[in-house]
Amino acid sequence: MLNMILTLALGANLTVTLPDETKVSGAEMKLGDVAVVEGEDQELVQRAKDLALGYAPAPGYHRTLRQWKLGQDLAEALPGVEVEFEGSSVMRIFPETATILASELEGAAHKAVADYLEGQEIRVSLRGSLHDQLVPLGENSRRLEVDLDGRRRDAGTWSVPVRILVDDVRYTTVWVPLQVEIFRELPVLKRDVPAGRELTAADYSIERVLVQTGLAAKPLDGAPEIGAIAARSLIAGNVLMENDLKYALFVERDSIAKLTARNRSVQVNVMVVVLEDGRMGDRVRVRSLSGDKEVTARVTGKGTLEFNLQTDGPVTRR
Repeated sequence: MLNMILTLALGANLTVTLPDETKVSGAEMKLGDVAVVEGEDQELVQRAKDLALGYAPAPGYHRTLRQWKLGQDLAEALPGVEVEFEGSSVMRIFPETATILASELEGAAHKAVADYLEGQEIRVSLRGSLHDQLVPLGENSRRLEVDLDGRRRDAGTWSVPVRILVDDVRYTTVWVPLQVEIFRELPVLKRDVPAGRELTAADYSIERVLVQTGLAAKPLDGAPEIGAIAARSLIAGNVLMENDLKYALFVERDSIAKLTARNRSVQVNVMVVVLEDGRMGDRVRVRSLSGDKEVTARVTGKGTLEFNLQTDGPVTRR
């Protein structure tokens, strides 16, 4: 503060020289970025250079700064300081620019989709055209960022948002149109199957299939479970869908079934009352015929179940 008082008392001046035209980088401008500031007091010179001038022009545009307006801004920021201007009375400011190639944008979108669908076999291609992007040069860095969190992992046309960040500040977002194709190993019918008939391994094969876009139903993930029955007439060559099938009950509620119970090396077969409907592989509750014990057992076949005390327990006593 004392240095400032002494400077003002001595009547120290600043000289600001404005060029006709200049270029700036970064998103914001200071006086020192566009003009030459000189004076005997270097602290005062630096304060003048740090005068904020607002936003830098976007690529393809320019800003015009006038000498009289800069004089007002300096008088407000540095009261009592005499400022002398030299050079142009009107200065045009253009941005320093860099080019983000269309191939860079496409590459970032491709990589983001591949990472998002990791583990799946995919084919990705550009749909439509993509153009280079002119962006501010920036003072430190430029980078691309893509966020696909929450997007459905379906085949089809994707519009991938690629954000361009300049000095870690988002400058713009480019939407990259991609066609995403997904290949999966799916069950394909080898022959017609009439409605109501149980499927066998001879009815289908697991093949590499291009998953179609906009399917009304979900393809069956892998081979059908044992006991799968055609819910409608099925046509050879089609991929099996989840709603193409219904499943036979292997045990039914209130029926009598055979339970194989194991405890380490001991195995016994007993008859039990089934308390829930169950398909192959389901776990259902069963009760002893005497009604004093209940367990949860796995359905292993038509009218048969299995229970292992070491892994499926405990036994509930009533």
